[in-house]
Amino acid sequence: MRLIVLLVGALYALSGASFERFNSETKRVTSEIKCSSPKVTSGSGSWGALYGCVGGRSQTVKLFINEDPSNGHVKNVKFLWNDWTQDGGFGTHSDKALAQTWVSILGTLYAPHKVDQVIDAFFGESDTTIDGDTHLLQYTYDSGPGIDQRMIVVVEK
Repeated sequence: MRLIVLLVGALYALSGASFERFNSETKRVTSEIKCSSPKVTSGSGSWGALYGCVGGRSQTVKLFINEDPSNGHVKNVKFLWNDWTQDGGFGTHSDKALAQTWVSILGTLYAPHKVDQVIDAFFGESDTTIDGDTHLLQYTYDSGPGIDQRMIVVVEK
C-alpha cells in the first residue's frame, strides 16, 4: 500500500499539482479519500463554500476544504483526527486506521516527496510545518484530558 501511495505522489509531483478550483479540488479529494457522504455548504457574502467529509465508525476523522470567495479557488484544506486517549464509549484511538489512510493520501496530494514526514508529524506530539513542493502543511497537536486533537492545515505556497 505504501508503495502505491508513493507512486501516486510521484505522479502528482511531476505534474506540478497545486490546488484546483474549489469544485474540482473537492471532487479530486472525494475520489482519493473515498468519501461516501461529502457535504458542501454554499458560501454567502464574504464566506466561501465549505466542503466536509467525516469518516470512521466513531466519526473522529474529518476533512474540510474552504473556498476563497473572491476567486472560487481553494483557500485551505484542514484535516483532523479527534484521537480518544480515554474510552468515551468508542474505545481508545478510535478510527486510527482511517486517520492513517487519509493522512497518507493528504501527504501524497500536497507533499508527495515528504509523505513519510507528514505521517510521522501527524502521529507525533510536536507542532511542525512540512514544506512541500507546492504547499505548506502546518501540523498542530493539542492534548486534552481524554482526547487529543491532531490537525493539519494545508495552504498553497
